[in-house]
Amino acid sequence: MIDPAVRERAARAAPGARVVGGTVRPLAGGAVARYVEQLTLHLAGGDDRLELVRKEASAHEIAGLRAAQAVRPRAAAVPELVVAGPGWLITPLAPGAPLAPGDPVRPACSTRSRSCMPATRAAPACPRRSRG
Repeated sequence: MIDPAVRERAARAAPGARVVGGTVRPLAGGAVARYVEQLTLHLAGGDDRLELVRKEASAHEIAGLRAAQAVRPRAAAVPELVVAGPGWLITPLAPGAPLAPGDPVRPACSTRSRSCMPATRAAPACPRRSRG
């Protein structure tokens, strides 16, 4: 059975399409969750498929992601929370490989809050805006 919120997400992704099937496969490389699965919904009447991720999540992670949805339209790094239940959540699949330990991470600056993330060896600290 497909959760109604997942069907709603499919309808937003491909208006007029309907879910006609799906597959589930485990994803490797998760750093925190004991299980991470890729859900592929097969659609008729629109795009061929919709790729989602279902993963184990703590109540704190779910609450934090729910709260972050308020800024998601302005913060591309915040994933869409499609649906969550006790101990799990579903988000859209972000294709690509996860960062390996030691991979360089670019700093994230917010000019609104004038805050920066700490620098790494590969990425210098971002300059704070002057208050003048």
